[in-house]
Amino acid sequence: IFATKIFMETTSDLSALNQYCLAAKIASGNAVIEVISQALSHPNIFVFGELLDVPSVRSLEETNKPVIELLRIFAYGTLVDYKANNNLPPLSEAQLLKLKKLTIISSSYERKVIPYADLIQQLDLKNVRELEDILIECLYQGLIQGKLDQKWKHFEVDYCIGRDLRPGQFESIKFILADWCEKSELLLSTIEEKMNNANILTTVNKNHKDDLAKRIEALKSNIKVTDSDDTSMDYDEERHKKRQNKVPKRRMQHL
Repeated sequence: IFATKIFMETTSDLSALNQYCLAAKIASGNAVIEVISQALSHPNIFVFGELLDVPSVRSLEETNKPVIELLRIFAYGTLVDYKANNNLPPLSEAQLLKLKKLTIISSSYERKVIPYADLIQQLDLKNVRELEDILIECLYQGLIQGKLDQKWKHFEVDYCIGRDLRPGQFESIKFILADWCEKSELLLSTIEEKMNNANILTTVNKNHKDDLAKRIEALKSNIKVTDSDDTSMDYDEERHKKRQNKVPKRRMQHL
């Protein structure tokens, strides 16, 4: 039963992985190895942590260690890791292509700009054309996002999917996240303090502006009162002069 293709390749990655996990739970012996082989060949499965946790798969640690070591490499290793271990099972063409894609994902996680020369060496390719063909496949599958720069011969990474964590890597990530949270809280505290200072300064400026406006209005009122008093005095003086001018004329007429 397990010697034939169990699932259609069009199955979505998580759904297919769950089915392989269920199949591994009820399998034993060589059937478990066949389930693993098919999962490694599936074109849409790129995470294997759940499969590694299946008891029948973990039991291979005692009965067929090279197979579980191969599964671990597909979970969080690279083609370089595979080539460094001569005791691992041979790869099919589909499995080799997938491991190359997984290697690209790992490199994309580590660096934002990856020279073509580095990828060609890691993937054991012959030329840039072969590399760009694999990169384009990864882009179409949504495994990575970025730009192929043919002029400068490098790949600029914008995004890559996550991979399974290596043993002990969770604690490292936990430490990094804790440090990030601490720095974020400090930054938020600094921003809040600056916002409070800005609010205080705004209030002070507003009060100063209001006070200045009141002073200007008071000065305007004083100027109006002064102008009114001056006008009244000028009017009285003019009347007084007219009266003085009229008196001599009467006296002359009397004489």
